[in-house]
Amino acid sequence: SPKAEKPARRLSFYQRRPLSETNIAQMCADLQVSSLPWFKFLVHTELCTMNYDCPSLSEDVRFDHVVRMMENLRVPQTLKKGGDDLKTFVYDIKQLMHENPYHNFCHVTDVTQYMYTLILATHVAEWLRPIELAATFLGAVCHDLDHPGLSNHFQNSEQTDLAVKFNGESPLENHHLYVFRRLCEKHKILENVSAEEKRRV
Repeated sequence: SPKAEKPARRLSFYQRRPLSETNIAQMCADLQVSSLPWFKFLVHTELCTMNYDCPSLSEDVRFDHVVRMMENLRVPQTLKKGGDDLKTFVYDIKQLMHENPYHNFCHVTDVTQYMYTLILATHVAEWLRPIELAATFLGAVCHDLDHPGLSNHFQNSEQTDLAVKFNGESPLENHHLYVFRRLCEKHKILENVSAEEKRRV
């Protein structure tokens, strides 16, 4: 049988086969990697990649990946919320996404993972305040909440309920924001942060 390929130790986000979480111990054996600051360390882990194949993943794996990205960006600590509370929040986001051809939970996961890779690989994450990182995550994961699958042009042309509700002014975007606010109220996402931090979010 052919000789097994020796796994790479330090990987860029362009690598086709990034290290998985199961190989973390091996990666930590490399002192150059294990001694890196947290966000630089994350660049070398599985989810920071430009080769993320979201459509090939199951819904459960997508959900797990979104939760892991949330935890890696330290969103629970920043919002002073328990991890299980925010898992329920992410689960509700998943449930709100319809089985549209494009605007579905796969799209949400894909956008969130791309955002995650960009802010880590470009080191922007190191310059953002914790509340700004949390807001970036929330913006990515909630940007298309409850998307009906049809465009603003359709909504306004057909004078749908959304078009009437928002007077034809970006009905989809206003609806996503409306649902986001209701979801934040339901899960009390911002109840433990300061007024200034709420304003930034």
